[in-house]
Amino acid sequence: MFQHIVLWKFKEYANEKSKEENIQICRDNLYALREKIPQIRHMEVGADQLHTAASYDMILISGFDSQEDYFIYRDHPDHIAAGKYLSSCVTDRVCIDYEVGD
Repeated sequence: MFQHIVLWKFKEYANEKSKEENIQICRDNLYALREKIPQIRHMEVGADQLHTAASYDMILISGFDSQEDYFIYRDHPDHIAAGKYLSSCVTDRVCIDYEVGD
């Protein structure tokens, strides 16, 4: 299995919406991809609950059968559209991609 994990820090206000509103919109947009991209085997999207100084605001944990399936997801037009909105809302992004079991 190939894992793709991303964390984001959101702007306090973007697209005429609050941070909390944008987090919910982005969560909904990401979860909607499960029905559009069959290569997604697993997806979790969560919003931070503790809001510590080290916290990021939202996380995506997604799993694919292979790196090739991840590339199909990455390049899918619906994923690109969701990413454009998400990018307009965030100040920082970190990511890790890896094979499970390595």
